[in-house]
Amino acid sequence: MKKVMKMTPNSDMELKPCPFCGGKAKIGTKTFDIFNVAAYVYCTRCGAKTSLIQANVNRAAVDEAKDIWNKRSKR
Repeated sequence: MKKVMKMTPNSDMELKPCPFCGGKAKIGTKTFDIFNVAAYVYCTRCGAKTSLIQANVNRAAVDEAKDIWNKRSKR
């Protein structure tokens, strides 16, 4: 029996406000199976979101989604 280690997101990486409305951004995750997860960032006000970022480790997916959200272009 394999032991699975739960990874947690990089808590020191803050999310910037939504580039469209300035709303608060949050992380969403989707688990496909024990080894494959996806993460995305979405705006709680207008619903803007990144695409699903898949990775074999939850932490990698969440950190990549945060990085994409924070590097988006501003209007």
